[in-house]
Amino acid sequence: PVLSPSILQTTDDTFTFSGSIFPRTRVQVVSADGVVDMVADGNGAFSLSLPLQGNRVHQFYVAGIGADGLPTPLQPRRVLRDTEGPILETTFPPAIWVTSDSNVVVTGRVRDRLSGHQGLAVTVNGVAASVILGDGASGSFVSAPVNLMSGNNTIDVQATDALGNRS
Repeated sequence: PVLSPSILQTTDDTFTFSGSIFPRTRVQVVSADGVVDMVADGNGAFSLSLPLQGNRVHQFYVAGIGADGLPTPLQPRRVLRDTEGPILETTFPPAIWVTSDSNVVVTGRVRDRLSGHQGLAVTVNGVAASVILGDGASGSFVSAPVNLMSGNNTIDVQATDALGNRS
């Protein structure tokens, strides 16, 4: 089978494999959850939706089954289901902090257990912070100076991963 290009990361609880093969050929997808198959239509198009469990990487193997019952070479596909927001830690300033400064630069760490560092973004009071990628799934961030008013101030720090999950 020729698989259509697709995003192999999703927040959905299903993933659809689609593509083309010889008309009326059986297409089979094998995973840890079992085997799902269908017959391609008269034009050779096929589309199979499979359930995704939890937040994890799912391994699938796609093959066509010829008229002789023999499979074509397996095409492996990894699909990540990620509905978790990134892990965000502000390192400065501390939660309770007294200063006479008129602004502060906010720093911290950000990581995503499932999506890794690709696409991680951090905002501080709605303004994009610089994310410095580290190794693997983590990085650190530094904001532009945040203006402080006299009295109590609340600073809103948010992280978003490549799939739009937010913390």
